Amino acid sequence: MRIYLIGFMGAGKTSVGQSLAEKLHLEFIDIDAFIKARAHNEIPDIFAQQGEMGFRTWEAECLRLTGQTNHAIIATGGGAPCFFDNMEWINGNGLSIYLKVPANELFRRLSKEREKRPLISGLSDEALNEYIASKLQDRSFFYEQAHLCAEAQRDEMDLVRELADFLGRFLPVK
Repeated sequence: MRIYLIGFMGAGKTSVGQSLAEKLHLEFIDIDAFIKARAHNEIPDIFAQQGEMGFRTWEAECLRLTGQTNHAIIATGGGAPCFFDNMEWINGNGLSIYLKVPANELFRRLSKEREKRPLISGLSDEALNEYIASKLQDRSFFYEQAHLCAEAQRDEMDLVRELADFLGRFLPVK
């Protein structure tokens, strides 16, 4: 079983995914790390050299390569479901879980790490708030196509425990 975690940047896809994979004894794949390894380049450099669409092409390619794995938790990028036919592909090749976080909590999380994220690097607080609100509105159409939705603004370990208990019922016995 492939389990794809989707949601806005800062929703916790990587940290929840790592903890969930460990708890369920599954492989963990972070699409951004996969892209960096395949492109032999850092994400900000890919954006600078190839633009957002160049990055999105790498993202779609790496996403599809996860179809060769079994029994993995895959953390997608925040925009991954919104380009090409990625959301349709995700839903056709695994179980998708939308980690839903309200805009005010995303702002709190992302305001601390703007410089690490090319799409929000250098934004003022006001611009960051506007970016989050606008992108959430644009992307909700895709995110809400997920098989499951998990309210992810609460304690991360509680969320991981609940997801692991639920998903563990459907995984092969080890």
